[in-house]
Amino acid sequence: MVSIATVYVTIGVTRAFIGDVLLSHVSRYEGSTRRRMHADAAACAALTGCVVAALLACLWLMWPGDLFAPLIWVVPFIPALLLHDAARYTCQAGMRQDRALLIDLALVGVQAGVVVIVIVTGDVTAGWLLAAWGIGATVAATGWLLLTGVRLFDGRPRRWLAQTRHLSGWFTGTALIGQSQIQLITLMIPGLLGPAAFAGLRLAQLTILQPAQNLVLAMMGLLVPRSSILADNGKVAALRRQTAQLVAAGAGAGLLLVTTAGLLAEPVLAWYRDGAYLEVSALALPVSIQAAIYLMQIPFTALARGMQLARQLFGQYAVFSIVSLGGAAVGAHLGGLTATAWGLTIGSAVGLAVMASLSLSALARMTAPQPVEAAAAT
Repeated sequence: MVSIATVYVTIGVTRAFIGDVLLSHVSRYEGSTRRRMHADAAACAALTGCVVAALLACLWLMWPGDLFAPLIWVVPFIPALLLHDAARYTCQAGMRQDRALLIDLALVGVQAGVVVIVIVTGDVTAGWLLAAWGIGATVAATGWLLLTGVRLFDGRPRRWLAQTRHLSGWFTGTALIGQSQIQLITLMIPGLLGPAAFAGLRLAQLTILQPAQNLVLAMMGLLVPRSSILADNGKVAALRRQTAQLVAAGAGAGLLLVTTAGLLAEPVLAWYRDGAYLEVSALALPVSIQAAIYLMQIPFTALARGMQLARQLFGQYAVFSIVSLGGAAVGAHLGGLTATAWGLTIGSAVGLAVMASLSLSALARMTAPQPVEAAAAT
């Protein structure tokens, strides 16, 4: 699990200066410029993967004990994992969701096939499971290169970083804050409340919060390129209409989620493992409200990313992380696990308020009339 988390952190940080930039920036371009930037992004992902693979190999070699023992199995596949992630975002930036789905299906299908072979042969180990992940990514990334005709060695990583530095630095900082917040909560709650309490919180998050977060990630791939193109063309009315429609949809979906979780949590947990986790039902309300908040934040996040408010996004995530960590810590000291969940929910609510304020203020500035002198000079 530690090895998997290490690779996930690597992918998450790399995605910030490649995948997120593809959605917010490259989606505005067409033709040869877009193809060149796709090659630059792919080359940057592959080169970053080689550097990270070397660093992780050193970590595996020098770390005392066997905590990172399985990590070496996935190290050779790090470039392919990062290239596959960049490929998915390249497809989404070009609004080719069918291709994004195809390469993801290739990864999952090959990975599942390797896992089945490992199970049948009776050689199930952590190393083979990690290698299966890497083999799937290698096949998927190779298939994308062949499908799109992107020539990896034509790309220039330095050119990619130079042309996108106005976004990539802030996006990377935001990703680092996000990954740090997740890891700090993972360390803090077991230390304050014990591993059993943390297991209960993770059960509630995996069943209620994780599906909402997956939907948020998918919606960003759909909405950010569209929002970026609309913002680049000055289509303020279309941006307002899209935001209003999505806020209404998010509120409706959030209300349905909270209602469903509230009705089903107690009877389901009373059945699951003979009620061993029944006390976790008290977390259904705060965790489902947190999930609903994430759904309502989708239109504002897509708007902010499409308008390339990179610095403001960094500030928003810093505020959200500080309030969430503080709320969780205070809740753990004062009221146990349920209060901890409410502390995390308060952090999410503050994050939503800040995100909505930043994005709507920026949209209002787009509609403000220019001064006569500025308009004449233009």
